[in-house]
Amino acid sequence: MGNISEENSTAQFSCRADSAGKESLQEADGKTVSADSGIAHGFKNLKQWWQDHTVTALFLCGIAVGLVLIWFSFVPARDVASRYSPMAEAFADGRWDMAFHPRFGVFFPCVSGFFCKIIPGLSGFRACQLTALLLWAAAVYPLYGIFRSVFAHHVAVAGCAFYLFCSHLHRYIYDGLRDNGKTLGFAMLVYGLILCRNEKKNSISWLWCGAGGAFLAMIRADGFAIALLGLLVYLILDFLRDKKIHRSILTCLLFFSLLLPQCILTWKQSGIFAPNSAYSYVIRRLMDGKAENIVLFGKENAQ
Repeated sequence: MGNISEENSTAQFSCRADSAGKESLQEADGKTVSADSGIAHGFKNLKQWWQDHTVTALFLCGIAVGLVLIWFSFVPARDVASRYSPMAEAFADGRWDMAFHPRFGVFFPCVSGFFCKIIPGLSGFRACQLTALLLWAAAVYPLYGIFRSVFAHHVAVAGCAFYLFCSHLHRYIYDGLRDNGKTLGFAMLVYGLILCRNEKKNSISWLWCGAGGAFLAMIRADGFAIALLGLLVYLILDFLRDKKIHRSILTCLLFFSLLLPQCILTWKQSGIFAPNSAYSYVIRRLMDGKAENIVLFGKENAQ
């Protein structure tokens, strides 16, 4: 009897051990499955975020690429060393008479000076680089809208990627130049025209066109003429769509409101109310009867 009871107790112990081993294996398998499902769920969420925020992801990728370029760049372009960098530092120090010039507008010195002010120890050159980077990367938003109005989603994303990896535009970033602002302003203007042409109601095309045209005019002197042409096209499209021009009026009001500080600056410096000293030069030559000697955007009006 003693042997039988010992055998029964041994059998019960082995059964309990087997059941405990099976439960531990099931728990381990459950943890593995849950871990795999968690990873898969994470990848699914990442994919969904990419689909919902594609343009923002491209913008962040552009910022990351630009920061790397800035990190390894230490020599400013001549225009930056002699003009934009001292103007940004003057803006940060509150020396307004040195911070602005009617030929170079108010937008770029304000943004670069703001970076120079809020980031301790940041030089004017680095502030100009960050401003150029911001203008360059922000252009992916209107560019994606332009591409998407013609192509599928993946083609539009590829087009924005090609833009972000264009080496010629990278030079403006690490040199700290303001030329990338023209791309942003022109893309905003064109995207606004596309919205005006395609959307029927509740369009914010006036906002894109007005702000884009103002960016063009504030960044470069030649941008003002392009902006006026874009506003004229917008007026025609707006009228042809529903025989109304209320959105065109909003566009012009926004455009001239954003451009007003720069016109006031030119008026105080040159005595002529114009968006840029290049245009005040032309107006003064016309008033003096010397139209045949005008050299627009040349060396003669660079005073």
